[in-house]
Amino acid sequence: MRRLVFHLAIACLTFLVGCFIAASYRFVMMPDESPRVEEHEGTYVVEVALQPELRFFGEMHACGPTANFHTYTASDGAQLSVSCFEMGSAKRVAREVKTRLAGAKEILERQVDRNEDGVVRERIVLFNATGVMSLSVTGKSFCETTAPTLKHLQALERR
Repeated sequence: MRRLVFHLAIACLTFLVGCFIAASYRFVMMPDESPRVEEHEGTYVVEVALQPELRFFGEMHACGPTANFHTYTASDGAQLSVSCFEMGSAKRVAREVKTRLAGAKEILERQVDRNEDGVVRERIVLFNATGVMSLSVTGKSFCETTAPTLKHLQALERR
């Protein structure tokens, strides 16, 4: 009986220490989101804390002769991936794009432009069931970037 009580006391103590560490981590890592309001000469000034800029950490990097894959973890824990493929023909690239567009809930952006060499590049940003996806097509090359939110996608492309 003493042994059982001792084990339960150790389990409870371990649980409480874990809760304390988790709460302190959240307190330290979470920014103060409440705006500060000050009155200055009859007008109100509202200061809102800016969100910290996202940082990305490379998790996996795999390159091959016809494809490469990269996965990233954002500083807020989100998972992002970039996959590029060199297809055998432009028809196959068009088929891949059509497949991705079929699963889209909404197309946010679609633009086609030419670079300085006259090569046509198409970029499509869409919402799908898992988050946001950016498709980039240049000739027989097809790249797909997936992110949980548009904010994550924009931050990854800005870096």
